[in-house]
Amino acid sequence: MANLAKIFTGMDNGPEQIMNDLNALNSDLTNVSGVANSAFEVSSFIGIKNPNLNNLGQGVHEIGFWSGDKVPGNNGWPATMVGWDNFFGGLIAMGDPAGIGQQIMIASGFGIAFRTHSGDLWTDWYQLTSTDAK
Repeated sequence: MANLAKIFTGMDNGPEQIMNDLNALNSDLTNVSGVANSAFEVSSFIGIKNPNLNNLGQGVHEIGFWSGDKVPGNNGWPATMVGWDNFFGGLIAMGDPAGIGQQIMIASGFGIAFRTHSGDLWTDWYQLTSTDAK
């Protein structure tokens, strides 16, 4: 069984090693009874080689940019993140990107944001804000 903690404690090893760790986890998950036939899956890494958030299938998607690669515009990223680099996180996509869908993003240095899709339009991203617990 892949070690989930290894993925998060090894983030400084770069995107290739993170992808290898996620692939090992995905391989383990597909062997769990019932998961192999599920429509909800762990996806490929979303980054410079695959930056488009607008057409993601439903599932859990790891996200991030490193080594000077920056978040591009016009790919569904929150406007305030365009040009960012050196961050990681995750995105949960639910529903159908061609019909009704939702996306929830959790990213380092950014926090939590969500958006919805209906008809042929994605709404703007809405970032959740909070005060620190004391």
